[in-house]
Amino acid sequence: MGFLPLVLLLLGIAAGSWLSWISLQSLLQARLLFRLARRPGEAPDERGRQAFYGRVSVARAVQKGFGDLLWCRTEHQVYRRRGKSSSWRTESTEEETADFRVEAHAGPVGLAEDPSEVQGSESRTDVQERTGWFGLGAGHGDRRTVYTFLRVCPYAAIVGRHRDLQWVERDNKLGLFLSSREPSQAAWVEVGKGVAGLLAVTVALAVALVVYYNR
Repeated sequence: MGFLPLVLLLLGIAAGSWLSWISLQSLLQARLLFRLARRPGEAPDERGRQAFYGRVSVARAVQKGFGDLLWCRTEHQVYRRRGKSSSWRTESTEEETADFRVEAHAGPVGLAEDPSEVQGSESRTDVQERTGWFGLGAGHGDRRTVYTFLRVCPYAAIVGRHRDLQWVERDNKLGLFLSSREPSQAAWVEVGKGVAGLLAVTVALAVALVVYYNR
């Protein structure tokens, strides 16, 4: 096997492993959410992971000028050209999480840190400069801000490691999940993501094997 095919093979294995890991994480989140939907207030699993759902109580929302938010990721980007290629490059990223509690079955719980995954989010892009052709499209040096956010919602679901009576923190394998959807709906979304990811890895592996053995 030549050097370039070997590099492509290793990159493919790395990408497939990463996608498989993310897919399995989604399926594990779905399992906990299904358990919460069937039996509210069930005890944590053997690793201390638990799912919570209840009415949202906000002490301090994130403010960005377009409503009260539970969470927001802000990306500051600049448009760069390098030779024949051009793209938006992220210069800095900020995350903010509101001070809020979910009034769950066992009592109010909050996030001990920023969530690693947010379901039901929206996005918005604000362009600061426009120097492209006749002001259309992007020109070199243009800047924009991309917001990904979750608005304040009446109810929310949280999945993570239950640290104590009031806080949920990030689990090393599961992460820290926040959703505006009811647990069973959120679970089915995660099932779809997990199955789609594993199916994509399987198809890619099958195609790679067919190409390899038909060389």
